[in-house]
Amino acid sequence: MKLSDIYIQMKSINHKLSLLQLLTQDSTIHTMPHGVSFQNTLLCNLRCPHCQTHGVEEHRKYYNTINMPHEMLTRVAHEVLPTADEYLFTVSGEPLASPNFTQLLLEFFPYCAKIELHTNGTLITPEILTNLIPATKGIHISIDGATQLMVEATRKGAKYKKLLQNIKLLTKTVDLLPDKLKPLIYFGCTILGSNIRELPEIVELAYLLGVPKVYGYFVVVYHEHLNNEDVKNYKPLYNYYHEKAVEAANRLGVFLCLPPPFAGVEASDDSPIGGNNMIIENFPGDYIDKLHARSHIEDIVNIIGAEAIDIQANKIKDVIIDRYDVPKQHVDLSNLFSLGRNYLMLKKMTMYYRKMLKHYKQFLDETIQRGDAKPIKYCESLSKRIYLSPAGEITPCCYIYNPLGNISSDNVKNIWNGDVYNDFRQKFQSDNPFKECINCHNISYLSPAALCHEINSV
Repeated sequence: MKLSDIYIQMKSINHKLSLLQLLTQDSTIHTMPHGVSFQNTLLCNLRCPHCQTHGVEEHRKYYNTINMPHEMLTRVAHEVLPTADEYLFTVSGEPLASPNFTQLLLEFFPYCAKIELHTNGTLITPEILTNLIPATKGIHISIDGATQLMVEATRKGAKYKKLLQNIKLLTKTVDLLPDKLKPLIYFGCTILGSNIRELPEIVELAYLLGVPKVYGYFVVVYHEHLNNEDVKNYKPLYNYYHEKAVEAANRLGVFLCLPPPFAGVEASDDSPIGGNNMIIENFPGDYIDKLHARSHIEDIVNIIGAEAIDIQANKIKDVIIDRYDVPKQHVDLSNLFSLGRNYLMLKKMTMYYRKMLKHYKQFLDETIQRGDAKPIKYCESLSKRIYLSPAGEITPCCYIYNPLGNISSDNVKNIWNGDVYNDFRQKFQSDNPFKECINCHNISYLSPAALCHEINSV
């Protein structure tokens, strides 16, 4: 048995134990997080005006100095990743600017946990891609425009042509790889008053660059000098370009997920362009004409050096396949100790899972037979992952600022299965949850019978 096989089985057992805990609401069933979000650095190379942490220069200078101690990062990773499916590096900074980013990818790769990467895309290089792509589950590229004007205004410090080249190099390389090495790639767009008109062109740009999915999110305005970026000020305009973006996505075969149109508001593109308290206060006079010229985006994409990108992509593909897709012909003796230790851990987890399954067999059978049991309130963040701050504080999601433990004085297993975390879970399930959980868009409801079938699956 290979070490990777052991980790995969450990993850599967942890997943089923988590489902059993959720189904039975038995807090004595011990599990581990399925994922961890490391706020390992708050450093960012860009100065996006609408960013909470880096939008104002004074704030940016402060946050760019904050890093998680390397010892803390690796200690938590080595505890959590054997049973976790995924991990993230900073979502408050730029992950590719993380100290020792490539070294960490290589160190964590053997655990068979994939990284979910949120990046502005500007720091992508062929060297980074050779190690990043095989280690990645999904790559979320934050881009808030389709035109050079909009991209360089909303992502200050980014160079438009270079960014498009980086994205095309990524998608071209992924296209050349076997399916098992392909991460998902998608655009994430912050929707602002300034860029509403570019939503259809963002879909078009995604199509031309080979990005199959686009997600959009309304801006949260953190700075008073940008109050007019709030999309609620442009409901008719948003509804109009929402419809146009959906039409473009359907025509091009791009998956598109945007906030729904505003109910009861008639769509209209009759709205002023620019104005005070916006990222772009004065637009060029020919902005609209250029934006709606279909050839405009195509011309831009065509000048990013397709031939050179093809050559680079093939080189990266060859390195990745040689390094990660060729079966090793020798036994790595340095892994024998780790293999034995983790095999014993797997056996222990297997015995514990069988014990819990036997204990709840009648409950599972009755739940399946009943079939119409009340759906279970579910939050993926609370049930599956932890967020670790640079100071070692653990929270259940990025909206909760009240720590449920600190890794400086304890380990993840104790915190995750401890009284404070379990009290939070119970309150979430109650009729009086924490205010941050009320009407949260991440809440869903699961069928108890479906959970039972998944627990019982081989």
